[in-house]
Amino acid sequence: MKKSPIIWPMFFLSIIISIDFNPLLADDNFIQSRRFEPVVLMGGELYHFYDVPVEEIFLYAYADSNQSWRMIPFQIDERIRTYDPFHPGEEDAKRHSYFLPDNGVLDDDDEIVFLIRDLGDQAPIGIWINNEQAKQHKRLELKIYDPNNPNVCAYGYLFRSATIQEARPNTYGLKFHAEQDSVESNFYAAGLSKKNGIMEDIMIKPPFGNGVDIFDRQKVRFSGVMEYIFPVMINATENNFAAYSYERYTQEPIVRLTREFRVTLFDTTSWDMLAFYVTPKFYPFSATLTGGMTVSVEAIKDYFHIEDDIWVHFDLLRQSWDFNKNANGMKFYNAFNSEVPINGLPDQVNKTIEIKNDPELPPIREWLLTAGDQGSFFAYSSFVDTTWQSIELYYEDNNLINSEDTGDHKSYGDQGIIFINQPQDSVNLELGYTAYFLPANLSRSDAEQLVYNIENPIKCSLTAISFPTSVPNQNYADKLKSYQLFQNYPNPFNSLTDVNFYLPAKAKVKIAITDIAGRNVNILTDELFDQGLHRLSWDGTNSLRQQLPSGIYFIIFQSGDYADSKKLILLR
Repeated sequence: MKKSPIIWPMFFLSIIISIDFNPLLADDNFIQSRRFEPVVLMGGELYHFYDVPVEEIFLYAYADSNQSWRMIPFQIDERIRTYDPFHPGEEDAKRHSYFLPDNGVLDDDDEIVFLIRDLGDQAPIGIWINNEQAKQHKRLELKIYDPNNPNVCAYGYLFRSATIQEARPNTYGLKFHAEQDSVESNFYAAGLSKKNGIMEDIMIKPPFGNGVDIFDRQKVRFSGVMEYIFPVMINATENNFAAYSYERYTQEPIVRLTREFRVTLFDTTSWDMLAFYVTPKFYPFSATLTGGMTVSVEAIKDYFHIEDDIWVHFDLLRQSWDFNKNANGMKFYNAFNSEVPINGLPDQVNKTIEIKNDPELPPIREWLLTAGDQGSFFAYSSFVDTTWQSIELYYEDNNLINSEDTGDHKSYGDQGIIFINQPQDSVNLELGYTAYFLPANLSRSDAEQLVYNIENPIKCSLTAISFPTSVPNQNYADKLKSYQLFQNYPNPFNSLTDVNFYLPAKAKVKIAITDIAGRNVNILTDELFDQGLHRLSWDGTNSLRQQLPSGIYFIIFQSGDYADSKKLILLR
């Protein structure tokens, strides 16, 4: 026990916290089932940190097992809403850009990104990171939970401080190689086409996989007939897509690498009418891509400078993932197929694609899994256009040369979705997908868990918490007229806690610590004190200076006829 003079805080806290607070442990099953999943939160959700400089925002996780904090890998991507430079002045053409200069503070359009695997337990209110400036600002508790069960959750904490020197952890080795046009993390590498950004190589690194490129390329096909004076065939593959004019990428990624470029159809750099933005985003274990356009009669008329009416019929649209001979021995899964061997030999597969009636989700949702000793690749795509006459699984496993095919001109487990005969005069060329690069030999149940995660995205609830203390400020102390025992701080505590009290006049004070059974374990003081505020400290030991176990204890305060008590919690 030791006495020390009161140090008056420089601010007065706006909330009073009860000590009856039982922190919740992170649900290990929740973290395990979503351990590869990123979280993206909009700046507008983090309203308590609005207009805070992004360089003063840090994300921590708390471990209840040893009452410790650790900064976790995260990044804040500033975005700005601006006019499309290729369509200046068109309000409808406004878009978000990750790569134009912004204001350096968190606002509605910005995003904070981290991984569920790095989250931790709920922190007791009295335990804070060891940074004095952070204690002057509210921290923001992020409860990340399953939308169907709020009790299945994990926690992260945003703190604000300009004096934190610790570097943001760069755990996952995410980087972009501009010369090779490739992305890698510690767990995979993906080669991209220099021409159009489509994925051309996939290698899953040890220990997840065998470190061999198993992929030929992502493939896109569409064809049709345009009739104006005489019929003209429209045929396009991914070879007819070309990136041009505009390309950016994240320079120092930690948990997300974003690329941004424009793609034009028919391999031209001269016609913006048939061009669209594509935005692939790469995370430590996954990638997403959004982008595309609707090819309509009007767009085609503009492209070919036609003023009269024309007739267009779209025959086919296909999007697929084609592997190479290194994928021999892997197995293919989807909603209606299991363990189809990939060996370059034709297979009989169920080509059913289910069209679902769910108002919250797209009607066509297709998942694919290719798994083996080489690693596991999972892809999920969704489509909204159900007007095609036929919608089927596309699957081709054939090692014979096909001169009309692209890439290596062979098919090893080439898998995707094919749309046939569109009665409308337009076609939606959306290239979106979510892909995961995962450990070897995943199963159908693993894939179904990933589908659940994608279709049931996590929820986040936010709680702003001020740094708690029961020591009053001087103005409050001057108004006290009677004895007062304040709640100890911190509480719960691990190594040391402060006990503060006020005396209206000089008096003898006895303060004892008892266990939950009412037995005295230590006497902090039994002596005379002057009028005013006083502070004592207790280090969680008994009267013999032996450390006491974790548990609930009580402060028993006596002075003359006045008595009071407070509950405190010791955590080892």
